[in-house]
Amino acid sequence: MEYYTYWSVLETPSHSIKPYSIFLIILIISIFAFLSVLKFRKNDDDDDKKIHLILISLFIALSLPCYIYLRFFNYDNTTERISKLLQSDRLKKAEGTISNYRRESEGKSMIESFEVNSVTFTYYDIHSMNSIISEATEVMIYMMV
Repeated sequence: MEYYTYWSVLETPSHSIKPYSIFLIILIISIFAFLSVLKFRKNDDDDDKKIHLILISLFIALSLPCYIYLRFFNYDNTTERISKLLQSDRLKKAEGTISNYRRESEGKSMIESFEVNSVTFTYYDIHSMNSIISEATEVMIYMMV
């Protein structure tokens, strides 16, 4: 019995950080820092407290408009562009039988490599991989030109 695996770059999980989420994180941290300085710094006459509040207010004043602009006014079509590129004819296909499959571990990282029709594929995984690939597995792999 032969098992067939068809794999494509489109099927890989990818959760990229959106640009607006960075400004949201900065905004939330700045608000918490502002409130903590306001609450825990008891000396109202202290110049350090005023300087801290002013500097944190600058982060809030800069990150809030950036978040609003990137979230609601700037359309991010990165996912659609990558999907269209991966489905286009500009990508070469390597189809064939996997051979010379090797799995090596270096510390916490796992290195796996194999060949499909004299094309060598190597990838690194920081965490241990739980994938098993048979020597006689037919595979369709898309790769960038």
